[in-house]
Amino acid sequence: MYAYVLPIEVILFQLVILAIAIAVEAEVFYDRFSLTRRQSIEYSTLLNVFSSIASWILFFILQGVLPEFLRLELISYVFLNHFYRAVNALSIPSFLMICGIVNFIFVCIVEFSGTLILQRLAPSAVPVTTPQIPSYQAAKASKKKRSGKKEINLMTALVMSDPHKTIAILIANTFSSGLIFLFFCLLGLLK
Repeated sequence: MYAYVLPIEVILFQLVILAIAIAVEAEVFYDRFSLTRRQSIEYSTLLNVFSSIASWILFFILQGVLPEFLRLELISYVFLNHFYRAVNALSIPSFLMICGIVNFIFVCIVEFSGTLILQRLAPSAVPVTTPQIPSYQAAKASKKKRSGKKEINLMTALVMSDPHKTIAILIANTFSSGLIFLFFCLLGLLK
């Protein structure tokens, strides 16, 4: 007979993290785009749920690929809130910092991809910025003329498609990640 474990603490933490991220990012989207408060909350909710699902998928893929000692440490920290065995205590903060930076970059890319997907599926649902910004197609055509290359790299696509959206997503993620970090620091102080 198998024993099933329901990680209530992880589910509650994820809900709190989503609530913080949605609130902070909705405020940034409200300030940066011409959206109503309701639209900015809906937009932020869609992007954050999408990035949360993608982050959990990445977590489960990584835990299958990582070496055994790192896999045990990561699973233990995520599900039990402590490390399995702290063999080298100096490597734990650097490991957490690297995981945090990778997660931040991953979430930014996923949320920008979510914006592009939303833009293709429902053009009216995605915030519209000022019209003088060069489009992705125009940037691609000008790059072809200048260099003769048919390919365009990811950073050029991110910046040239709509730099205001890219900057707004980066600012929103920076604020929400900073607030979530402070939340975890406060939890660590209370324990």
